[in-house]
Amino acid sequence: MKRFLILITGLCALLLGSNYFSLCNLNGDVLSSIPLNIKSYEEITPEEAHTLFIGEWTIAPINDLKPGELIVKDEKQYSMTRWDEETIGSTLTGEYKFDTSPEIYTIDFCVGECGRPGSEWTTQVGILRFITKDEIEIQFSPDGVRPVEFTPKENDFYFLKLTRKKIED
Repeated sequence: MKRFLILITGLCALLLGSNYFSLCNLNGDVLSSIPLNIKSYEEITPEEAHTLFIGEWTIAPINDLKPGELIVKDEKQYSMTRWDEETIGSTLTGEYKFDTSPEIYTIDFCVGECGRPGSEWTTQVGILRFITKDEIEIQFSPDGVRPVEFTPKENDFYFLKLTRKKIED
């Protein structure tokens, strides 16, 4: 974990990786810490988050996948379509679970019905954060264990950037 030290008249600020910002004295004693894993765009309350999640989203391209589309419906239903270089489309549909009560918002995309026998093999578990009201990032897991932080890597198939589609008049 990288540590960065910033000196401020008689105090120092310590950044511990991407997890915490700490205010400390010059001896290094921590006086106060705040987490930097910001769960959501500051103007969005957990109550508003689900309402804002509903709609049509464009998925940013990754590797050989062209921009995709995610449609989120109020009935806890979704449809996600991705296209490869030959414009062969792949669409997943099913239920989703979105929980805004934990420290980091969690999202599960189930192919078909969530909770049915065998759904643990067809469910993508992840975490979600709003960058703005019209931009979302989702970090999924390659192994079925829910991520605990956002760790996007270049060309990461398990990290999605979503932009709300503009409604044309």
